Amino acid sequence: MCPITPSSTNGAVTHKHEAAQRITKLLHGGQEPGSTPKRSLLWKGSVEELLGFGVQDIPTEESWWLARIHSEDLFDVVNSLSKILAPSPETPYASEARIWTHDYRFKLANGQFLLISERSIVDRDESGNVLCMTSTIFDAEKRKIERKAHREFLDSRNQFALIANNTPSGIWMMDPQGKPIYTRHTRVMLT
Repeated sequence: MCPITPSSTNGAVTHKHEAAQRITKLLHGGQEPGSTPKRSLLWKGSVEELLGFGVQDIPTEESWWLARIHSEDLFDVVNSLSKILAPSPETPYASEARIWTHDYRFKLANGQFLLISERSIVDRDESGNVLCMTSTIFDAEKRKIERKAHREFLDSRNQFALIANNTPSGIWMMDPQGKPIYTRHTRVMLT
């Protein structure tokens, strides 16, 4: 469910953008009944490229991560996170009990803040208790720019289709070898 072993992809990130992964495991043993369980964090992926910290330099304590969240964002992050990590005995497998997303500012190794997006999946047992949470973290601004460029590219292709479909004569496009890659034939009625 929540792997804590090195990735079989040799650290490669399958996304086209830099992303880091954080695995949060709840430690239930050795605590007072009813107390909030402590959490252990494991970082993987492009952590150094994204945040500037080497994976080996990041402690597993949750306090390290919380201390680097911007003070204006901390309350919202902790409040939202505590809701998703609360037991969910009635609906342990429902999406609202398993998916957490949040954008917040995180202090990088160089002291600057970066707006990051975090997308998480929570694994629960049959009783609705959290086993662990696996998060993907990426640069929100960079992702926004990439998505805008991709949308503009798709829009430009749609404009061509709009022109082609509204032209009364036939249109065709060929690749450099002369092979047709787009054709639109229009029937013309002669009167």
